[in-house]
Amino acid sequence: MPTSTFQFLSILLVLFMLITPVIVVYLVLNYFGKKKGIKNDSVEEEYLINKVLELEERIQYLEELQTPKSFEETFEEYES
Repeated sequence: MPTSTFQFLSILLVLFMLITPVIVVYLVLNYFGKKKGIKNDSVEEEYLINKVLELEERIQYLEELQTPKSFEETFEEYES
C-alpha cells in the first residue's frame, strides 16, 4: 500500500515539474508581448496609415530629386 502512495505522489511531482515551466513561459510571454505604446487596434491602424503616408511622401520627394533635368534647365543653371 505505501508504494502506491509513493508512486502517486511521484507522478504528481513529475507532472508539477513538467507543467510549471510551461505556465511560467506562458505568463512571461503574455507580459512582454503586450504593446505599451498603442492602446487598441484602431489607434494602431491609424498610426500605420500615417507612417505609410509619410513614406509615400518621402519616396515621391526622392523620385523628384532623381528625375533628370531638361537641357534648358541645366544650361540656365550653368549660365548663372
